[in-house]
Amino acid sequence: MSFSAIETGKRIKQFRKAQNISQFDLGQDIYISRNYVSKLENGRRVAKIEIYISLAEHFGVSLDELLLGRKQVEGVNESH
Repeated sequence: MSFSAIETGKRIKQFRKAQNISQFDLGQDIYISRNYVSKLENGRRVAKIEIYISLAEHFGVSLDELLLGRKQVEGVNESH
């Protein structure tokens, strides 16, 4: 599985909606603009790794899950 900005954006949006927060609130929480969150969610922007780390920490998921859709299950990677 390889990185896709569009698929990563879909996951960011899914995680954000699961937490019931707005793009504005997410942006404030990790110090980026609402517009930047929108571009990430729509796959129109690829962020620096520091942003993805902040997003993964905020959502309580691994970078593998955020960026590649691989969910960690009892020490084993499982692809979605």
